[in-house]
Amino acid sequence: MMHSVTLAAQAPEFDFGQVVFVIVLLLSGFFQWLMNWWKKKRADSEFMRQKPPTPEELQAREKAWLDQTGAGEQVPQQPAAGSFLEEVIKTFRQLAEPELVVAPTPAIQYPPIPQAVPVIDTPSLVPSPVKMPASTAAIVQHRPRHPLAEKLAAIGGLRHAIVLREIIGPPKALQRTDEHLI
Repeated sequence: MMHSVTLAAQAPEFDFGQVVFVIVLLLSGFFQWLMNWWKKKRADSEFMRQKPPTPEELQAREKAWLDQTGAGEQVPQQPAAGSFLEEVIKTFRQLAEPELVVAPTPAIQYPPIPQAVPVIDTPSLVPSPVKMPASTAAIVQHRPRHPLAEKLAAIGGLRHAIVLREIIGPPKALQRTDEHLI
């Protein structure tokens, strides 16, 4: 005997009262929006049908506006928004820095300038230039420079040195903040 298996789709149970309630809420929201839209359109059309104000009405409106705002009176200048903050910072700096009392310094008296001494031309007192052997002069003039000095003297040498320092030097996180100035 075979049992017949019937698969019945089990639909969730609906509460039709909740469905009707949601539909009523949606319809009432739609009608409220429709009424507000209709009132706004009606007010706009009435405003468009009004005549423009006469010059006398415009003068009366401007006078009323000046009376309400006090624009005709001199209004005291209010400090700018940042000035209060600047005053607070200035006060804190004054409190943080001790006042230094500077004693008056006495006037510096320099010694008198000596008078020009006449130059006496005596050949015996003037030393003669030192003469070096030719081999010594050649050695002094052709002394080899250090390889780093050669690299720095070359075009782009300083740039190359900076790049090498960035590569070989300590990581940025371990460098002192004022080290870049050295």
